[in-house]
Amino acid sequence: LNTPPPPLINDTQRCGTGVVQLIARHDENSWVNWYVHATDSIPLLVGSDTLITGQINTSTYYFAETENLACRSDFRSRVQVLINPLAPDIIRASISSRCGRGAVQFNANSAPRSKVALFYDSACSMPLALAPVPGNYQFQIPYLDTTRNFFVVNRRTDNNCLSANPKKIIAFIHNIPDPPVIVPASRCGPGRVLLNGNVSNPVSETIKWYENNSTIRPIGIGMSFRTVSLESDTVYFGETINKKTNCKSEIGVPIPIKIHAIPASPVVSSDTICFRSNSILICTNDSALQDINWYQDNRMRVLLLASKDTFVTPPIYRSTKYFAVKKNLMTGCVSAVITIPVVVKNCTDSYKGTVINNKQLPTVI
Repeated sequence: LNTPPPPLINDTQRCGTGVVQLIARHDENSWVNWYVHATDSIPLLVGSDTLITGQINTSTYYFAETENLACRSDFRSRVQVLINPLAPDIIRASISSRCGRGAVQFNANSAPRSKVALFYDSACSMPLALAPVPGNYQFQIPYLDTTRNFFVVNRRTDNNCLSANPKKIIAFIHNIPDPPVIVPASRCGPGRVLLNGNVSNPVSETIKWYENNSTIRPIGIGMSFRTVSLESDTVYFGETINKKTNCKSEIGVPIPIKIHAIPASPVVSSDTICFRSNSILICTNDSALQDINWYQDNRMRVLLLASKDTFVTPPIYRSTKYFAVKKNLMTGCVSAVITIPVVVKNCTDSYKGTVINNKQLPTVI
C-alpha cells in the first residue's frame, strides 16, 4: 500500500466559547486520526472523519493524519479554530405599543464597532432588520395585529458575531374599546343636563365627554357628566377610554340634548261659593297635546284629577285653595303651578237670589 495523502480540513471559526465540529476529507482506503498537538503520540480520536471538540474559549489548532493498513501520511494537517469575540449586550432598546393593528416604531443604540440587529422571536433566525451603520437606529415595523415579542442584539462589524444575551422587547397591541352607550338627554326649559353612559368594561374603562366632535381637550371624565346651563338644543360627544392603556374608541358618539319649552300656565278664575257647595273650576285648553292636572297642594304631591279641563270639587265648608298645571303630553314638561282661591260665603236670606261669579246662589233655609 502507498503512503496516504494527509487529510484536507478547512479552518473554522465560531463566536464566543463553545464546541466546534471539524470534518476531514481523505481517500477511501484510509481513516483519520486527530491530535491536539502536532507531535502528540496518542491521538485524541481515531478512525473518524469528524471531530467534535470540547468547550473552546480561545483560538487554537488541531491536527489530523490519515492512516491505512500499512502507512500513515507523511505529515499532519493543521486546522485553525478561531474563537471570535462576541458583541457587547444591547443596553438601550425600545419598541412602541399602539392601540389596534398597525405600524410600530423600534429604536435602539448599538455598542461601538457594532450594529443593531432586530429579530422575531429569537436571535437564531434571519434578522428582521439590520442597521446599516453603528450608532442609533430606528426602524418601523409596518404592521402588527397582536402583541409580539422581539429580540435585539449588537452585531460586530468585524466578525458579525452577535451579543450573547438578546434583549427582549415587547410590542403591545392593545384592544380598542367599544364606543359608549349613551341615552339622548332632555330637560324642560333652560338649565343643566345630566348625561349618563355605559361601557363594556366598567372596571378598566370610562367615558370622556366633549362639547363638539372636533375638540381635543375633554370637558369631563367619568360615567356621568353634568353640562353647563343650556338654553337650546345642542349635541355633546362621548368616547370610551381605557384607563390603563389610554386607548379610546374609534368614534365619538353624538349625544343629542333637547331643551323643551315649558308650557304656559293655565288660566283658571277664582271662585266664590256658598257654604257646603261644590266649586266648578274650568280651564280653557287650547291644545290637544296638553292636559290640565289639578292638585291639592302647590308642590303637586296630591293629585286630585288628571287630564281634565274641568274640576268639580267636593262640598267645601271653608275658603281654600286649589292648584293646577298644564302638562305637554309629548315632552312631559309642566307649566308653573297656579293658585286658584275658592272663597266660601255663609249664605243667608239676604243673599237669596244673589249671583256670584255668574252662578245663582242657592236659597239657604
